[in-house]
Amino acid sequence: ARRPLFAHVAPEVLARNTNLALVRLFDVFQPSDPTRATPKAEGEGYNEREQGAIDMFLEEVVRTPVMRCAFRHVAMLVGEDLSESDLNESWKDRLMKIWFRRHAGRPCVFEHVFLGNQCQDSSGQPIAGGLHCWLKFYLEEVRGTANYLGYVYNVNPEDGLRDHRFISGKFVWDFEGCRLVKDQGGFFVGTSPEWQLACGTIAFFETANPELAQRSGWEPWPGARGVGYTKDALHDGFRYRHIVCCDIVGKGDQAELVLCTAFANFLGAARAPEADADTQELDRVQSAMDIARKLPTWLVTEGIALVEDSQLCKACVEFCGARGCRSLSEALKEVRGAFVFQLEDAVAAANAEGFPRIRALVEDTREVAQLLLDAIDAGVAIAAEVAIAGAAAGTASAPAAVQGLSSVLPGLLKELKRRGRRGPRLHQPLRLLLTGRAEGAPVTDIFALLELAQTEGGDEVGVLFHTRIALVRELFPKQEPFHSDASHQQDESFAAVDFMSDNVPTATVISRPAPLLID
Repeated sequence: ARRPLFAHVAPEVLARNTNLALVRLFDVFQPSDPTRATPKAEGEGYNEREQGAIDMFLEEVVRTPVMRCAFRHVAMLVGEDLSESDLNESWKDRLMKIWFRRHAGRPCVFEHVFLGNQCQDSSGQPIAGGLHCWLKFYLEEVRGTANYLGYVYNVNPEDGLRDHRFISGKFVWDFEGCRLVKDQGGFFVGTSPEWQLACGTIAFFETANPELAQRSGWEPWPGARGVGYTKDALHDGFRYRHIVCCDIVGKGDQAELVLCTAFANFLGAARAPEADADTQELDRVQSAMDIARKLPTWLVTEGIALVEDSQLCKACVEFCGARGCRSLSEALKEVRGAFVFQLEDAVAAANAEGFPRIRALVEDTREVAQLLLDAIDAGVAIAAEVAIAGAAAGTASAPAAVQGLSSVLPGLLKELKRRGRRGPRLHQPLRLLLTGRAEGAPVTDIFALLELAQTEGGDEVGVLFHTRIALVRELFPKQEPFHSDASHQQDESFAAVDFMSDNVPTATVISRPAPLLID
């Protein structure tokens, strides 16, 4: 971005005791520090410098009114007769165990939430994880290791721009020599570390078991890694969704629940029910059955589908169910994401300076583009013959370009695997050609939805499949190799037979649930 996210932070804010203690703790865990903390196997402790900084931070935190309030709330939840003296004894030990204990060599939850760490996306690519602390992001900007790229709000962006307390955006972060991207990250601005620590701690205790979580107003989050819950809250005219994720480590009697992350999402401005009933209906957490029943109506209303009783609507319902959507707004966001087409932007970025990963992906996609075009051409030719035969017999059929779509994918994937492509090198180029994005829904899902949208989609499905393929031809022109007539005939035969050898329709929707919330 041309300007940093933070223009100025008042010195008196940075001089608060808990903020100073937090900055000292950052210095201990800082990646550029040669004496930084490093992931250790479970059971190993911190060195003297690390433990001293942690103790100082916790001593400052437990003395604050915010953490005392959290202490009393947790004591009531667990039903223990805890006294104020426990603030410096068992309470501090509990915070140490919840936030700073490492498991199986992974970063502790404090490192993930407050500092950020390197994670992997579904394709194994390194990305920025966590970093939900405004103070840490501000310090990274000052150091020149973080670059804010602009705001990203899934819902109600106009409301988000009016909320000066919460940031949801995209940024790049230089971490241990890696340039990591976070497509969407969020944090409250100006909050104290004790408040953030207290929120996560209370959420952890309130969701210790399903019965307690229900009594405390938390809703299960099926798309979470491990055990996840969400809880909506209002503050000063805006609505937020708090998220907590835990995991069970150990087995048998040694099994215990550990905190993995705690963060928040922005939902929009608080409105009276009569003022915006549709917005509340879209954002409300609902069962999978309710979403399946209501989503077709919204797909037609939003211009994505032409009629409710269509194969496209049914496919979208299955697609959103497989993705773990918990509200209609999340479902619509997933569907819109499947129809995104930004191939021109990706190719333009590959030709510019400063995007080596995109350039490498686009170059690797050239081979796949030619195979995709050959496969589609072969499928269209066969479908055209079927259509001619059907017309002669007086039976209607779908356009040849659409008929050939579902039949080519199995053979295309088989040929790509035969050429040694696996994992990201198999799916990312295909996804890039169809959507312009390396990440997103499974390729089989995209093929199925694009095929149905060709005939059943409304204006809001965006660029239709045949137009996308035309642009692929333009951006990835075919380079004819030199060959003899015999080899040329062999190539044509290969395109017509091999791609169509597995002439079966692709599954409408087959995908695993994926978290939708920011983390």
